Amino acid sequence: MEIEGPLNITVQEDETSLNRELHISFRPAFAQEKLFERTEAFRNYIDNLKHSLQKLGHADPNRMGINTILEICENLQEYIETDEIDLHETIIIEISPSINITNLITGTTSIN
Repeated sequence: MEIEGPLNITVQEDETSLNRELHISFRPAFAQEKLFERTEAFRNYIDNLKHSLQKLGHADPNRMGINTILEICENLQEYIETDEIDLHETIIIEISPSINITNLITGTTSIN
């Protein structure tokens, strides 16, 4: 599912470690807007994410992805509104695979 907005989001996968990286950058047009316009556009994007999330069923495979981006955006919002983030840099977030509790209990997974 794609939601138009101020961000370019790509996923990089590391097959050796099973980790994923989210690479988040800001679209050039967004970075060139005045602070007030950027703030409004970012708030609207967050509202669109929330609206899209509400329309999805709990088992929808897009739900976790949208929820992750929403959480990231809500954390970035303060820095967008106060103009304290470099909009020309890429934000990289590493995501590790979750540990399945059943595998941990049966001993097929360990925590290092």
